[in-house]
Amino acid sequence: MHKDQRTTIVFGEVLKELRLRKSYSQEFLGRSAGFGRNYVALLEKGERGPSIHTMLSLAKALDLPFWELAKIFEERLEAATKS
Repeated sequence: MHKDQRTTIVFGEVLKELRLRKSYSQEFLGRSAGFGRNYVALLEKGERGPSIHTMLSLAKALDLPFWELAKIFEERLEAATKS
């Protein structure tokens, strides 16, 4: 698997997990972050990679500090890279 592809897949997995912890639908999260449901679905499937702006908007919509979202993502990415 290509490194960029792994990055987007891991981010999608983290995003989906955090969204489900809050019991948010893709539509609710997308609307709260200023995006459409389809964009959230593409991010979760790893078909799109987020920009910093997107990550900031998603963190705010998930009621998380940006650093926490980044930390969770970084930890998962490191674990995926080692396996």
